[in-house]
Amino acid sequence: MIPGISLFVFKNKVKKNGDAKIYIRFTNNRRCSYICTNITVPFKYWDVRHQRVKPSYRSANAINMLLERKLSELREQMMVKALHTRHITHKQAKSLAVKKGDVYEFRIWAKTSSQQSISFRMYDSSGKKIYAKRFKVQPGDWELLTDEFTASVTSVNCKIEIIIQDPGHSWIGAVSLMPLNNFHGMRNDVVELLKKLQPGCLRFPGGCYAEFYSWKDGLLSVDKRAPIYQTGLDFLLRDTDDTDNHEIGIDEFIALCKALGAEPIITARVSENSPHDAADWVSYCNGDLSSPWGMVRIERGYQQPFNVRWWFVGNELYSFGRGLATGIKGVSEQSILFSKAMKGVDSSINLVPCTQFGNGNISANWNSPLLNSNGQYTSAVTAHQYMLDPYPLNNKEDYSFLINSPDLVTLPMLRSIRDYIDTLQFIQGKKTGITFDEWNTRWGLKGSVPMGLYVARMLNMLCREGNKLGLSMACYFMPVNEGAIKVDPLDSKLDPAGHVFDLYKVHQRNILLKLQKHHAVDICASK
Repeated sequence: MIPGISLFVFKNKVKKNGDAKIYIRFTNNRRCSYICTNITVPFKYWDVRHQRVKPSYRSANAINMLLERKLSELREQMMVKALHTRHITHKQAKSLAVKKGDVYEFRIWAKTSSQQSISFRMYDSSGKKIYAKRFKVQPGDWELLTDEFTASVTSVNCKIEIIIQDPGHSWIGAVSLMPLNNFHGMRNDVVELLKKLQPGCLRFPGGCYAEFYSWKDGLLSVDKRAPIYQTGLDFLLRDTDDTDNHEIGIDEFIALCKALGAEPIITARVSENSPHDAADWVSYCNGDLSSPWGMVRIERGYQQPFNVRWWFVGNELYSFGRGLATGIKGVSEQSILFSKAMKGVDSSINLVPCTQFGNGNISANWNSPLLNSNGQYTSAVTAHQYMLDPYPLNNKEDYSFLINSPDLVTLPMLRSIRDYIDTLQFIQGKKTGITFDEWNTRWGLKGSVPMGLYVARMLNMLCREGNKLGLSMACYFMPVNEGAIKVDPLDSKLDPAGHVFDLYKVHQRNILLKLQKHHAVDICASK
């Protein structure tokens, strides 16, 4: 299989002087890697769409010729390597695990230029073969090779091999291994823990990831969905080579929400997207027989609308907006167009524009123009906070501050947001909420005892102050392997934060009781 090759510039690695290095990006088996060319150009002269230096740059022709030569050399190397490769081997990793007695399904999409024998083999951590299957593949279009087997051992360091035994050209498009006992492609043990925590809502498809997500691709079968890659944000998909295989679509997400009894909340992509696409998504989720995309949903077997009431118009566009959604002028204009289109499909939905609140900053230069122009469509403003960004843990006193930060830092921030939006003209006589839709010590960290104590103080504060602040929701980011649920290759369990959420779930939708404030104990109660 010959991988795709392209040129790429990381937007978030642009230097202070505006210069950026050009990388060669090559994909293989829906994964990607980067090679730095050591060629630097001002980012403003980089043509993202055509992957070239813009002609207006003084050395554009010479640089573009050099880049094309480097691409040609790498293509030739990859071609030679591909034509001589007859084995594709997955490296041993803890992510590839099987449990004795469980039934698994593997799937391989392949096509060949001539009749080929393709074998799938799996080995445990000792190198012992635990499964093998051979297929005869006829030339032509892509063909799905699949089988089921019962694991004879438990192993967390397995290896797979795909062996092509006959001469000719072969292409492997996708390979997957999944326990048959799964929930729409998700692990049942993790879903059961989410049920235990009883979240009131789930936000999809995430934070920064939402600005790259293509919901219509998610309507295809999982194997046929285009992978999401080339984000240019090295922190976003850092564990999967800046690639996501798009395994959760809107239907799977709604199924999860229903299983958990959680309200679905969606962030519509604004960057390099159209208002029409966002409106189609509203139609698919909430439309009936009279709407084209509502009909598509019904034809897919979902007779009743999903009734998604809360929609975010983009995510953190002030930092990561692209295309027309760049700068406050562009974001304001796009937000109006998106909001009109989405409300035009379902006027009852709640819309949240991409305001910039966090860590005590009002950011009036961003928020005032955005809210004044989009006020008629705004049901709430959004705020994000990760405590360790401004307050890192350098000594033991910092842990005490972290645990107490919900009252010391977060509450004053939320109060300042409430005071600020109440002064804006469009708010007068209108109830506008606050969605505290991303909060944690920091994203990307594993659960810990300090995180659990921080979560307890935060939940106490939110229960006590939420009504006075006018909070519409508060979303912890995120529960799986970043505080709440620890997921290992073969099992999962609640971490300290998860146990706290489990204890606090009894307070959801309750009535707050008035208690006398204690000088040494943070108390909150409900009935």
